[in-house]
Amino acid sequence: MTPDASGSKSALLKTLEFERAELEALIDRVPLERQDMPGVIGDWSVKDLIAQFLLWEQWVLDRCSQLMKVRQVIANERDTRCTNEMNRLHFERYRPLPLDQVRNEERRVFAALIDLIQAFDEDALFASGRYEFASGGALADEIANETVRHYQVHRETLTSFAHGFVK
Repeated sequence: MTPDASGSKSALLKTLEFERAELEALIDRVPLERQDMPGVIGDWSVKDLIAQFLLWEQWVLDRCSQLMKVRQVIANERDTRCTNEMNRLHFERYRPLPLDQVRNEERRVFAALIDLIQAFDEDALFASGRYEFASGGALADEIANETVRHYQVHRETLTSFAHGFVK
């Protein structure tokens, strides 16, 4: 399932919820005591991957929040850094934290994003070229890039890692 800019808000929300449930089920296939274990992607653990999802969900949540409040996106220090640098800094910040704290924060941010999407009208979500930070695409595309498509990029690697565990 992949949302596209020609869809509706209800279809976008349905896709986000479906893909999120798939991701959660996949993560849950890895026993909790192994979710801190390196090896999902290099020395990254499941927890580290969850923290990376948190980073980019928070990024798009911040933009959506700004759009809702002030009708524009105000660049911040995250916007001046390359993706790899952002991932590394976020990795260093979240690596020492306990798994449940990382998972709970990531779930909170995802839930806040869903709530905010519900507050947008269809035109704000699906009109192309409306927001500069979305590179000419629709806000819905940017949301999908930082959630659904991000989950899909890591699904195969996470599936291979989870395959080693019977739960």
